[in-house]
Amino acid sequence: NPTASKVEVGNDGTATVTFPDGSVAVIASENTVKKATKESAANQLAKKAGAKELPNTGTEQSNASLGLALLAAATGGLLLAKKRKEEE
Repeated sequence: NPTASKVEVGNDGTATVTFPDGSVAVIASENTVKKATKESAANQLAKKAGAKELPNTGTEQSNASLGLALLAAATGGLLLAKKRKEEE
């Protein structure tokens, strides 16, 4: 509360708010303590911290590209072996 001059929270969760005019308000723990939810402030901060991560740039290899690379290497190897036999 921006108009409060002093705020004290007890071990049981009750809050005692003192105003500049000397008046005091006591707020019960049922009204000051909320049960955490999945979207609590801590989770939202964790999501914001994770936002600084770099996006996925496709560094994972697919099985198809790996298969094509192996096929190309095998074909190249066979062509080189055939060329060496022709030269001999």
